[in-house]
Amino acid sequence: MARTPGRWPTPDPGLPTLSPVLTERPDALTITASSATVTTTRPRPRLWDLAAFPLAVWVLWRAAQAVLVVAFGGNVVDATFRYDGTWFRSVLEDGYVVTDRSFATQQNPAFMPGVAWLAWPVAQVIGAEAAAVVVANLTGLAAFFGVHGATRSWASERTARIATVALALWPTSFVLCAYYSEGLFIAATAVGLWADRRDRPAPALLACFLAPLTRTVGIAFAPVLAGARWWRLGRLDAVGAGYLVSGAAATVAVSVVQGVQAGDPLAWMHAQQAWGRGLSPPWWPVAAALAEVVEALPLIATEYALNLIAVAVAYAGAVVVVRWWRQGTMPTSAAAWTVAAIVLPLCTVMISSQIRFVMAAWPAAAAFAYRGRGAGVLRLCAGAVGIALSVLLVRRWANDIWVA
Repeated sequence: MARTPGRWPTPDPGLPTLSPVLTERPDALTITASSATVTTTRPRPRLWDLAAFPLAVWVLWRAAQAVLVVAFGGNVVDATFRYDGTWFRSVLEDGYVVTDRSFATQQNPAFMPGVAWLAWPVAQVIGAEAAAVVVANLTGLAAFFGVHGATRSWASERTARIATVALALWPTSFVLCAYYSEGLFIAATAVGLWADRRDRPAPALLACFLAPLTRTVGIAFAPVLAGARWWRLGRLDAVGAGYLVSGAAATVAVSVVQGVQAGDPLAWMHAQQAWGRGLSPPWWPVAAALAEVVEALPLIATEYALNLIAVAVAYAGAVVVVRWWRQGTMPTSAAAWTVAAIVLPLCTVMISSQIRFVMAAWPAAAAFAYRGRGAGVLRLCAGAVGIALSVLLVRRWANDIWVA
């Protein structure tokens, strides 16, 4: 039976049907048949072999984004600080400031400090604006590396490449080159899932600390990772407990800093109400958005429709991921995080920005590698739609028109 590195072995004609199953050894592949079980070791590739593809995709994607912004009359630096980017920049330059204790107006404590804290030491050397631009691009690059590397740790090179391209072609991927938190968030969760899969506690613990510093939904990453580890081992070991402690420590750090700077240790929670966000069942914003779409007919409620479609696509990807998990070909941690990253942002009353938020469920991008009748045509169609929507949204972004 011939085996190509990074791919499931192809069974020879006449042999019993073989099925790949994930094992507790992340570098091993167990092949089970009716009469035998064989464990093979995945060869370790060179670092350049791992980095070359995501780096090439990022370079082409970043160049295309810059060309489009300029072609549509925008400025690459200005585009870095659109909307939320301005708020993250204010955290970098001014720290947390609360002027309205009722939190009826929008204020910067609503934004977690990860990208600001990352840029601060660089800003002491080259200034805040330049530091923010550098961090925006580096965290975006880290997201591409993370998605490719993490996906490859449980699937084939082909699947990892398709997932990386899917990230680049997602319509709101342009925020990965803006001063937003999505790049750092995706990179942190990817490192966490990869490190836990490879049984490397140190980077996993760091990822559990970083995730809550990017977005409030990141607070759930450590419990999800610890819960998946508990499920796999049948007990909560010291590493799983460390995940919980690391995630909690990050949340406490944010509260301490906001308590000192803004006078309210829970300002990151209270400030959400000015954006109209609160707690709700996950179906609530979906139902409300559907009602808006129906009410607007025969016109198209574009914002609501695009966010609903994004949620539907992410949900379909999650269904495939959960199916793979039930078959034993997807790690519990990846499947659990995919579901959590889709459901939790929907528990905030509003459908707005879900087309961006669902990028956190990046393991679902592996579903685009699904093999089956017509799968190739569907991938081409999805890619074409992604490119078309990306161009339309980047045009709005370049001209400072709200993109939600």
